[in-house]
Amino acid sequence: MTNNTKKILTTIVIILILQATVVLYFAIENKSTKITTFEECEKAGWLVRGIKVYDGSGPIQKECTLWSSKSFLKQSLFFPTQSKPATEHMEALLSGTLEEINDCLRVNGNLIIWPYGFSINTDEKGGIQVIDNRSYPHKSRPIIRVGDKVRFGGGGFSEDENEDGMDMVDILSNLSAELPSDCCSGPYWILGEIISPPELTDDQRRAVKIATAHLSFPTTIVEVKESECDGCFSVKLQRNNNQRQFTIVIKNWKYEQSIY
Repeated sequence: MTNNTKKILTTIVIILILQATVVLYFAIENKSTKITTFEECEKAGWLVRGIKVYDGSGPIQKECTLWSSKSFLKQSLFFPTQSKPATEHMEALLSGTLEEINDCLRVNGNLIIWPYGFSINTDEKGGIQVIDNRSYPHKSRPIIRVGDKVRFGGGGFSEDENEDGMDMVDILSNLSAELPSDCCSGPYWILGEIISPPELTDDQRRAVKIATAHLSFPTTIVEVKESECDGCFSVKLQRNNNQRQFTIVIKNWKYEQSIY
């Protein structure tokens, strides 16, 4: 093979490579323009140049970058958990709906600090669910989903509460390795236990109906105790807006008094 022939073949190969590169470039650009979300980028296969995970003091962030240099950022939910298993907890009650607000999980505005060993994932429909892994692998299971009505035992506080001169940064960092965080501020609720709604008898339901008939604000049933006389009950309730508890006494199926 002469030198001229080699040069011609080399030139042809270079031209073919350049043509293939141009075709590939336009193919990438064309397909990349149809990708508009992180989820689509994550599933784009050979179009993906790489996926990076940034795990700082706030929510975990993922960045998906295409070969076209387009990139998409996804911020996961902020999910602070308590630094160690609790041996005791406060006994106030928080009730409401578990909501996702700006990547924070809250109930009535309170950022939930979850028990040690809890985590989150998504179900087959993309719904966010909270997982109790404390007995993993035997009893690891979803127990709550975003949007559920919940009743949480525990206690709450906010950044402007500075009891005994303690530094709030120290308090938060001792509670949870993820706190404090600029992305999800207080008020906070330290979750002690998840309380199931009490199962009431027909008479107890009747007593609750009488107890709440005169109230102008929403409440949660904490406890219903039956007294010895007929139609006599003490109905313990909690206001949903400020978690203040009080008891209403029922006698002979009539409202008797409120005890705060």
